[in-house]
Amino acid sequence: MARIEIYGNDSNVTLDDKIIGTDALDNSTKNFTVGDILALGSGGGTGIPYTAGTGIDITNNVISSTVVASVDYTDSVTFNGQDLVFTGIGNSFSGVVSLSSLPNAAVTSVVLNGTDLDFTGYGGAFNGSIDLSSLQGGTSSFGAIFNGALTSWVDGIDTTGFVKLEGGNKIDLVFDNADKQITINHQQINTATTVGAVTLNHGDSFQVIAGITADDGHIVSNIKRTYTLPQAQASSSPEALILRVSNANPIAITSAPGTDLTFAQQGSLVKTSSVHINPSDLILASASDIEITADCTVKVSLGAYIDNGGQSGQITFQVYETSGTSTIVGEASFELSNQAVTVIPTTFFSFFDFQAGETYKFTAYSTQHAMTIVPGSFIQIEVLK
Repeated sequence: MARIEIYGNDSNVTLDDKIIGTDALDNSTKNFTVGDILALGSGGGTGIPYTAGTGIDITNNVISSTVVASVDYTDSVTFNGQDLVFTGIGNSFSGVVSLSSLPNAAVTSVVLNGTDLDFTGYGGAFNGSIDLSSLQGGTSSFGAIFNGALTSWVDGIDTTGFVKLEGGNKIDLVFDNADKQITINHQQINTATTVGAVTLNHGDSFQVIAGITADDGHIVSNIKRTYTLPQAQASSSPEALILRVSNANPIAITSAPGTDLTFAQQGSLVKTSSVHINPSDLILASASDIEITADCTVKVSLGAYIDNGGQSGQITFQVYETSGTSTIVGEASFELSNQAVTVIPTTFFSFFDFQAGETYKFTAYSTQHAMTIVPGSFIQIEVLK
């Protein structure tokens, strides 16, 4: 037999090829096929067999693993009020992460950045990140489902196990695929301001909101209070009709009842008008007539400036009823002497019972020569009861 190294190599090895060897039973030289030798490895021969261990399968001399890897992932994350609710598959985290310990202030945005939630807040609100990596379980990935379409932040990955983010109560999610971020907005309730004028009278009631109760920035209840305006009180000032005498011509020399006094129309300035305070029982019906609507006791006061032309004489003022037969109910006379001054002030007051439905006038007359009532003269009628 020549030396082994001089033989060529077989490039087509089959199970039927033979190998020379020694039989262990009798030490004789024999041929062995490649197939018989391989059969010894699967227990098919009388050699040392080998068996498949845990998780190993040997079929047709092929060794493979029977272990199936479990998949752990987070199925969904829902933002519900102040809680993040996680639903996990397999060994992935399932449960609630409360955000109530964060300051009760405004958070302007929450962005999912990889496995971190980045918060941006103001006015003492939380600013920072929450690491979610410990909640993932296996090899789950984070993404978002919006309007039924998957929004992936990682290209070419299996979408199984993506986290589903949904807006909760009063929460809107805004997805920006270009910047790969989600903005969480708190819904705002806008109310239009209504302005209106309401006329309230004495004794009317109205309600006002005295306080509100808020929960997480939302008004949940209010406190209403009812207020009633007081009833109108009787005026402490009596009714008074202040009549400004407007006669411009001299009072003629005549007998009673004389010349009717005329008065300026009613207004707000006593300097130029007649003034009526707390109107009730008296009416200035015309320039000279005073009507009475209810029986009353009155005080009549006269304050007049008389120009007597520097001559002595007498002037008389009268009050009389004009309904039916004219009846004088009172009069006052003044003796004016010849003095250096021509304008003489005269004053007088007296009390009368005026009857409802009657009309009263004031007259004046002189006995010797004409006299003039100067502007600035007044008659005041004050109701006492």
